[in-house]
Amino acid sequence: MAESVAARREAGAIIPDQTTEIGRRISFTIGHDRSLGASISYEASGLPRRAYFDPITLTFSWIPIEGQEGTWVVTFIATDERGLAVSIPVRIRVTPRASSKSGLDAERLRRIIDLDAGKASSARAKS
Repeated sequence: MAESVAARREAGAIIPDQTTEIGRRISFTIGHDRSLGASISYEASGLPRRAYFDPITLTFSWIPIEGQEGTWVVTFIATDERGLAVSIPVRIRVTPRASSKSGLDAERLRRIIDLDAGKASSARAKS
């Protein structure tokens, strides 16, 4: 992809990797240097489902849902008035919800319910 100096500076050479968890909003703004005087347009590719990039405010926003754990790469593209562009990939790591790490998992919850059901059956049998 051909690139201009203005587009390269405009995109900000690197956006650091990001990390969030399921259910927690991640939001960041890519850089914009108005002193360049160049007309730059922006877009994003590789957006996960339910993620949004506003090309006016240059803000990326996303609340990952269950099933979106893992590493996603979103590419931000800055294009100048001559059509020269630069793309900047950003890695976004999504971890499981913190409460599910330390809370009850489905198997443990099922065993507790089964134990309670067994106690209730045993109590009815004795009466």
